Amino acid sequence: MARHPVINQALKKPTPNHGTQQAQAAPLVHNGRPVEQLDMKAERDAVFSALKSSGKQAHATSDFCTTRRLRDVLTAGCRILHCSGHGFSYLDQSGRQQSRLAFEDGEGGTHALEVSNLLALIWAGAEGDERPPLDLAFVSACHGGPYGEAFAAAGVPHVVAVRRQEQLQDKAACLFAEQFYHALFMGRSVKQAFTIGKQAVANQPHIVRPGEEAHKFMLLPVDGDHSEVLLRNLPPGQLKWVSPPRCAHNLPAFRPLQFIGRQVEWQRLVAAACGSQKRLLHLIGEAGTGKTSLTLAAAHYVLERGTFAGGILYVSAAGATSIAALSRLIVAAVAEANRGSGRAGEEDEPTGSSNDELPFALLRHRGACLLIIDEWTMPCDSTVLSSALWVRALGSLLERAPDLRVLLSGTHSLALPGVARLELGLMAMPDGDVARLFKELSPRAITRSELGCDEPAALKAEIVSLLRRLGRTGSPLERFTVLHDAGATDGSLPLRVQWAVQDAEAAAALRSELSSEKSLLHFEQPPPETSDRHLVWGYLSLTKVLAKHPVIAALRGSPKATALAVGLLAPSLGSGRSLADLAGLLSALVIDDPAGLIDELGRVSSREQFDRPRVHAREWLCV
Repeated sequence: MARHPVINQALKKPTPNHGTQQAQAAPLVHNGRPVEQLDMKAERDAVFSALKSSGKQAHATSDFCTTRRLRDVLTAGCRILHCSGHGFSYLDQSGRQQSRLAFEDGEGGTHALEVSNLLALIWAGAEGDERPPLDLAFVSACHGGPYGEAFAAAGVPHVVAVRRQEQLQDKAACLFAEQFYHALFMGRSVKQAFTIGKQAVANQPHIVRPGEEAHKFMLLPVDGDHSEVLLRNLPPGQLKWVSPPRCAHNLPAFRPLQFIGRQVEWQRLVAAACGSQKRLLHLIGEAGTGKTSLTLAAAHYVLERGTFAGGILYVSAAGATSIAALSRLIVAAVAEANRGSGRAGEEDEPTGSSNDELPFALLRHRGACLLIIDEWTMPCDSTVLSSALWVRALGSLLERAPDLRVLLSGTHSLALPGVARLELGLMAMPDGDVARLFKELSPRAITRSELGCDEPAALKAEIVSLLRRLGRTGSPLERFTVLHDAGATDGSLPLRVQWAVQDAEAAAALRSELSSEKSLLHFEQPPPETSDRHLVWGYLSLTKVLAKHPVIAALRGSPKATALAVGLLAPSLGSGRSLADLAGLLSALVIDDPAGLIDELGRVSSREQFDRPRVHAREWLCV
């Protein structure tokens, strides 16, 4: 699955600086479809922790990876390259399995590189050199095997990669990289470091099927001599982390792995913010549709990539009923951002020449800057004249601060004459995303048994439906077997299905059908020890079955209503409310719109919180 450090570790011959250039690729969409978000911070921290604990003199930097940035790193003398990110597998016109490695395109999308294009990028300028372009290549990505084999064929003496068609767990990738680089920097050979990394994964209790995960890593060339110690002469010292400075900002905290859904809209906002065409971005949606969360997601994405050198300013405009009130909030946001970046006391200019103007004097000399005005709405009692004043104030701000972008979020549209803008409307979230959010926020585990995921009748019905769909596509199955999954980690024994298919093309067709919204089945790769590679494994997906539950439909695609509803599952002294009981409670709330549902759920939650029995600590200890 994923990571994109381009690790510029060290040269064979010691130089004053032995460093790590870590460049990660985290695109949001690929071909218009969401890309799974990976724990980039965990891997970055793991690699830097390994370098620091080695006690060797080195410097480390972190950045996000476009092909241009990768070429910059190689030109600067990178000798150890660690590519960490998504890999994609597909069938070409001749039916052969091919792979692409995902880089970022600079606008939140994916730049997928073929093996040949990546190698050409790496080899550029290396003609006539006596040594290969790299000493070590580490491709930590799903379907990274072909890239590893290509690096080995190009003469790179040591290549770590993930086997063909294998998907890699985040935890396994992070642990292997940490242990591998720690051993390498401690003076171990490449082979020793590789063995240490594999054994660390194989014996980690918090990784699902750790032995299988460890088997996914391979060291190429298979018959190569990997006894070389690449970093034998590193001097002792401290790790120096030379990370590119972040711009000034006052953004609230945001955790990308807890942001579910909306990735297509997320990427559109990022692309508009990074592009040169739109200066006013307007996010519109009803209350509770997730406007603030999406705004913060886009803002943090461009913050990490240094898109706005002049800073990113966040203003919550709820309750700002006048231009003067909004001006004071912007001035406060500028001051907070300056304090956070060590620029306190700068730009203490007047807020504007009158109460009808926004503080352009604070913003026009900052350079490229993004101003976020969240929860903005025209005052309810606005007259035609006062509405015109608001429009004029925003238009004047953009005119007098030419490098400024403004991102508004609110419930109503706003047109500024002569200003290029992107207007993005947020609709209700799909039931699948609501189910994922519901499961993530739930205060207790949603079990397979309460959803009936492992009832033979439910599994039979889904298999029959699948066979009908496959019959229409002309992709017959040779056989299938139903069995219990003894490797489940949640204490349950989910019913699994093993399908045998004719060839790789039929397997790809079956996986595609299982990945569709029509199927409640989830597929996984066959175990590595399986001799027949034309097998597909699957089981009823808890999340997909939950998406069909009445409780999800009752939430009407509202993220805020979902966050309130899951709180009603919290146990007090008993076992907590069941999903069926919650569905009944929600259906009893006769509400016409999501905003009313949110208000009613807020009242129910407050009442239950107030009525919940209070138990002293001593009583808990006696239970």
